[in-house]
Amino acid sequence: MDTDRFIRAAFAAEVAEGGEPPRELLLVPAGEFRMRPHDGRGPFINSDADAVVATTRSLKLDLPIDYEHQGEFANRNGRPAPAAGWIVRVFARAGEVRGEVEWTERAAAMIRAKEYRYHSPVFLHDKSNRVVAVLSAALTNDPAMFMKALAKAGAPESETDMDPKALRAALGLPEDATDDRVVAAAKAATAAATGLKTVAKAAGLAETAGAAEIETAVKAAASAQKPDPNAYVPRAEFDRVSERLNAVEAERTEERATAAVDGAVKAGKIAPAQRDWAMAYAKSDAKGFADFVKAAPAIVEPGRAMPNGGPQRQAASAGIALPSDRRVDDDRLDLHRRALARAAKDGIGYAAAAELEERAA
Repeated sequence: MDTDRFIRAAFAAEVAEGGEPPRELLLVPAGEFRMRPHDGRGPFINSDADAVVATTRSLKLDLPIDYEHQGEFANRNGRPAPAAGWIVRVFARAGEVRGEVEWTERAAAMIRAKEYRYHSPVFLHDKSNRVVAVLSAALTNDPAMFMKALAKAGAPESETDMDPKALRAALGLPEDATDDRVVAAAKAATAAATGLKTVAKAAGLAETAGAAEIETAVKAAASAQKPDPNAYVPRAEFDRVSERLNAVEAERTEERATAAVDGAVKAGKIAPAQRDWAMAYAKSDAKGFADFVKAAPAIVEPGRAMPNGGPQRQAASAGIALPSDRRVDDDRLDLHRRALARAAKDGIGYAAAAELEERAA
């Protein structure tokens, strides 16, 4: 960027066709835009709207809108230059540079009455006619540019050199800053603007949101994420209560398993020698054990005396120790043995294996 000479220029665009004054104005068209032939300047180039916005925002001022560019001439003619409004936010959209405006009551009334129909932004450009920043705007009725993007004829009266010191000051640089530093500062401003867009999007805002709006949203989000002390307990207390609950649950599991196994032994479904296995089964899968007991045959008939000899030996061969006052139902014991073997072989539950063996018998 050539910073030896910066030039002001202005164009005009239609404000509104009657009705309420617009809240948003076009400040710089996208891409290349031309003045009308009698103006003789341009074409101008807006190739990077984000960079223009970043440099404009670095001025850290609301941009004035006056009447007929009197702000440009006040130092020459000594006349006042009252504001018609203020550009309070500058942003990029679809390659254009646009501004959000707050109008004075007087200017708003003039626009409603069609006393003014055009606005004429003043922008800074380099010697290659590339737009650098927006400086101000004015209400005017003397458009001199094609279509709705028009240049005010003779406003400013002529192109005026702008001391590059002003741009350096706007970018926060010393007066003797080199061109390279100016370019680097402009790029940094553009990067910062891009970063703000990213933060705005993450905060659920429009990319054109200003820094103040983003700051408010981020602070609100951070406040919402602070935990409510009343909704939480200290970790040590949580661990202590959890440990106690686990111990109580283990006790209840032990009690339920003991009752289930005692009932199965009493019903003759489980032999005393199988008690350890049955306890482990009942504690790990209470429902599975209950289903097993329900489907298992009574291999020992309660209350029946059992003669010594063969039945005891058969029970022992099946891995079952029987009380001396009980006898073995040989058929049921054989079915039980076969069901256990099938369950282990086919990987199915005992109840299903017993049912298959009963059908096969």
